[in-house]
Order: sequence, then C-alpha cells, then structure tokens
Amino acid sequence: MTASGLTVTNAAGDAVLDGVRFALDRGERVGIIGESGSGKSVLLKAMLGLLPPGLKVTSGTLELAGRRYSLDAGGGSAREALRGRVLGYVPQDPLSSLTPVRKIGSMARETLRSSKAAGDTSRIAACFRAAGLPEIDDVLPKYPHQLSGGMRQRALIAMALLSDPEYLFCDEATTALDVLAQRQVVETLTEIAREAGKGVVLVSHDIALIAEMAEKVYVLYGGQVLECGPAESVTCRPGHPYTAALCDAIVTLGDETLPRTIPGEVPDPGRRGPGCVFAPRCGHADARCRVERPPLQGNGRHDTACWYPLNRSVGREMSFASGVDDSEVRL
Repeated sequence: MTASGLTVTNAAGDAVLDGVRFALDRGERVGIIGESGSGKSVLLKAMLGLLPPGLKVTSGTLELAGRRYSLDAGGGSAREALRGRVLGYVPQDPLSSLTPVRKIGSMARETLRSSKAAGDTSRIAACFRAAGLPEIDDVLPKYPHQLSGGMRQRALIAMALLSDPEYLFCDEATTALDVLAQRQVVETLTEIAREAGKGVVLVSHDIALIAEMAEKVYVLYGGQVLECGPAESVTCRPGHPYTAALCDAIVTLGDETLPRTIPGEVPDPGRRGPGCVFAPRCGHADARCRVERPPLQGNGRHDTACWYPLNRSVGREMSFASGVDDSEVRL
C-alpha cells in the first residue's frame, strides 16, 4: 500500500499535509512520530476518508493491490469501500469511541453485522483473543466504564479486526495508558502483524515506544515527512536535526540529566516559509535552509529532508542546539 503526493488543506487553503508519501507492506509494523500539530492523525484520516469538517484532500493517490484510488473528493465512493474491510481504524480515545450505554458484546455484534464479514460469535471470540482479551465472558457483558483503559483500547482493536482488514491504522492507541498497559497494547499489535500478516501503523508522540514496536519509522513535522527509514537506523543514527532533538528528549531510567527541549513550536499551516519547515527552530540552519525546501533523499532505505544531514559528512557539521562541533553533542 502506497499513498503518494498527499496534500490536505484547511478552509483557508493552507497545506496541513504537503505532498506526503507513505508506504506500508502486509505484515509490516510502521510508526509515525512527531509533535502535536505535525499532521500524524491527519495523514491516517486522509487515507481513510475520515477528515473532519474544514479539511479536504486536494491531491494524492493510494495504490493498493494493483489499483490506484484517488484520495480527493472525486474518489470518495471507491475509497470508502476500502474502509473497514481493507483499512481498519483504531481511534485514540476509547471512551469517546465506545458507546457508554451499550455493552461491549452488543457493539461487537453490531460491528460484525455492519462489516458483512463472515462469522458469528466464534469470530468475535477469535478477534478478542487476537487483541489480547481471551476471557471474553468477562469482557463482552460489561460497559466501557467497567473496563480498564488498556482493556478498552484492546476492545477497540478487536472490533477493528472483526472485518478482517489487511491494514490496521492505530491513532495514538497508547496515549493516556500506564506503562504496563502501553506494553500490552504494543505486544498485541506486534503479534497481529506477525501472526495475522496485517500491516500495522501506530501514531505516537513516544519515540522510545515507536523504536521498540516499529520496523520502519516516519518522522512528521509541519505536515511534511522529514525522515523515514528502519526504526533502529532512524532512532540511533538520526539524519535530521528534528529527529535528533526528539531522541534527545527521551528520558531513561537512572539518567539524572534533564532531557533537552526543542525551542519554539510547530508552525501553523499558514505560517510556514518556503524553505525547510524546521529551519526557524534549528540551530543547524543557514540561509539556504530558510529559502529552499530540501527534498527527501538518501539511499532509498533511510531518507532525510535536510541539506546538512547529521548522519552524513558534508563538510559543514553543526549541532542542533548551538552550532558547535558535532563531536561535542550527544545524539
């Protein structure tokens, strides 16, 4: 599955996503990271046809199983037929996504009927087991508020699996969960990818969590992909100063040093300049960075949208923070 040239604009005509390319294979685990406002959730919802009012896809295609689907308004009906049956979706807030006055079993049965997938109660049991909830007799008769946060999230994953999608899009599926519940959800998604052969996408702010779960990582900022590649390569040898700054913000157990913060904030869509979208916050930037947008380039496996990537010698290496020699900076 490949989305290409995906651009989403707001009511003012400003680009919220700007020419994004995203690829996912069957059985692959992909993470999307970035600060709030970077466009992570918009990317998923644009591919699913679930954008909120005020946002619209102005260009972009989705290639899937040898067919090409337009992601703009003209391809609506064909693309919507993919949702649920091919592209499954797990929203980020179970309490607002699950009906509070209905039991989990009732919602699961309705989801199965509406998906038109073959199966009965045995399929519901199988999907809940796959989502890490084997004791269905303790789960199906309960209301959402009677389950823990991690169980509610896994119930949403189970319901997304009922229609047997080829790909599973998880939007902040670990947000607001404690560490143990986060690990359980990540283990569930990893098992789904490995055992069922489904492509799994996890959107998160937590780069450490993504590094553990994903095989491939996309780094989004200001509606653009700034870096993508194998998870280990991106997180251990980041090429973009923004990715390096995200890695520097990770807090590890026993580390007494304070995490570095990134000065400034993600620019609104209407306030992005012509050059690198991260240039106003980057101590690594020069005049070229501010006026000329760098393409996403590299070796085809690990690509970076930066004129002076940190993981490649270009004769002028500066730190993210202060412009000192790179050897003095922890990356």
